[in-house]
Amino acid sequence: MPTEDKGDIKFTFLHLENRDYPALISTDTQNSLMKWSMKGRLNVHTFSFDENFMAYEVQTFLKVNFANYSNNSVTSVQKNLFTSNSVIAVVHGDGFLVPSKFELVVENVPCTFTSLNVFRKVRELTARSDGTIKRCYDDVIDSVLVSDELRKCLLDTDSDTYGMLTEDERNQFLFRIFKHLCLGGELCQSEDNIDVYIELVRKLYRDLISVQKNPESRELQIISRVYSVKLLENDKLVFPSAKEHPNTFAYTIVDPLKRNVILLYHVFGCGDF
Repeated sequence: MPTEDKGDIKFTFLHLENRDYPALISTDTQNSLMKWSMKGRLNVHTFSFDENFMAYEVQTFLKVNFANYSNNSVTSVQKNLFTSNSVIAVVHGDGFLVPSKFELVVENVPCTFTSLNVFRKVRELTARSDGTIKRCYDDVIDSVLVSDELRKCLLDTDSDTYGMLTEDERNQFLFRIFKHLCLGGELCQSEDNIDVYIELVRKLYRDLISVQKNPESRELQIISRVYSVKLLENDKLVFPSAKEHPNTFAYTIVDPLKRNVILLYHVFGCGDF
């Protein structure tokens, strides 16, 4: 039987079933997600944990790590987020699977923006003064229909507007949420006005991210740690989906003070009606 080394770091996760996200559960948002073909495919869950989280321990925090096999026994066992029974049950309940053995791919996602200034630039580049998104000739990029200047700015690396945003701006979690909502699902009906996306991103970002005031500058600073995650089995993607797509994604958002972690993920496809 495997034995647990008491010196190992082991995180225990509890699903907070009553944790709500006002930005997502409102009637207006649910109608928008249905219109964008994301309803029922965009999932968010919160889990609490009792142990201290350190950024350098993120690999340990997110995955199981088996080591030192000897005589069919395991002398080091670390059972963490994606091997937690609580997390596995929730993901299965959403209709998706977490494999029993996997390789974890983690990307640190910058999350420092405390204003919506980046969207002023996007709005000026892709929309008219009233927010109406400019149209363009139809194209298909990464299996996504591009029929307006907003999607062109988000996906077309050869467009004039794509280069107007810096790599840091595009990598920021705030901008990623915006891009995900704009791309939508397989039967997405895009909005005519960019302000619809910006307003929902503002509310959702506030729900997902924790901030505190810097005691010296008195300015708000973000304390949440955001990671993009993928699970591979035999070098093949299995979570959040076995099929790669620009709008299939999974993020973990860790609040080290409240000791909560949010699992936010979406699988591209036909949403609920």
